[in-house]
Amino acid sequence: MTYFGERADWSLEGKKILFLERTFGQAFTVDMDTKIIRPVTLNYFNAGYTRALYLSNGDILLSGARHFDPEDPWPSRTKNAEQWVQNKNLQGPPVALGTKCVEGPAVSRKHLKIAWTLNDETNPQDLPEGVSQIWMASIRYDNGVPKL
Repeated sequence: MTYFGERADWSLEGKKILFLERTFGQAFTVDMDTKIIRPVTLNYFNAGYTRALYLSNGDILLSGARHFDPEDPWPSRTKNAEQWVQNKNLQGPPVALGTKCVEGPAVSRKHLKIAWTLNDETNPQDLPEGVSQIWMASIRYDNGVPKL
């Protein structure tokens, strides 16, 4: 389908594949019929993403840090990664959901529910060293703005 990319996710109708160019990279889609590759996250400044997944309403859940340090990249994947929602029309920057995550989240294909992992680096006040937890929440929209 493409000559580059990783971490692919099928669109709900099965006509597109959402993917990252690389870890800490930009998100793109490829149309299954036309094979045209289109950028998803190049229309605003960002530090790159580690995951991009379709939500059940067609919006896109992104995982990535606000800042990226090439000298020490791994905190951007673990303790500094946040979750964001990009609207399906790709208008404007994504909206932060106000929670961190380790690596990437999981999404429901039928409901606006997501699950993600927190550990002692992302949630230090609540977790002992070396412990991780799986969290789950629903995304709701208040006046078009996504929130957990």
